[in-house]
Amino acid sequence: MKLIIDERIILTDLYVQDSSELFHIVGKKLYEADFVTDQFIDEIIKREEKYPTGLPTKTPISLCHTDSKHIKQQFLTLATLKNPIPFHEMGISENVHDVKIAFFLGIIDKKEHITFLRKIMNLVRSEELLTTIYETKSEKMIKEILIKNLL
Repeated sequence: MKLIIDERIILTDLYVQDSSELFHIVGKKLYEADFVTDQFIDEIIKREEKYPTGLPTKTPISLCHTDSKHIKQQFLTLATLKNPIPFHEMGISENVHDVKIAFFLGIIDKKEHITFLRKIMNLVRSEELLTTIYETKSEKMIKEILIKNLL
């Protein structure tokens, strides 16, 4: 699977008020790097409202993504959040988690999407890896961790 993990689109220690601000900042960075279409931000916000992506891991995360028609190049990126922000839980939207790491997944091929989600789920089961990612301020180091554990 060809998937780009690029430190230019990884954000660390980001301060945002809410998920909408997060989606705008990350979406703008992805758009400027030519990974997504100009509809990406609006579509990821709509999708999150309908299908929440928060997960109750020990270090709470979200797995943000949207329809493949808004993806130009397959990618994985993330933002570590200086202040956790609330995300509704995937599959149980009544539950809310204060997310510290927001992953953004852009997959074009639906078969690869499921395969890659499984790989991410294996990574996020490791509290040690999530803590390392969260505490690391180096985009390059985060990229190396992701490549080592996912590709």
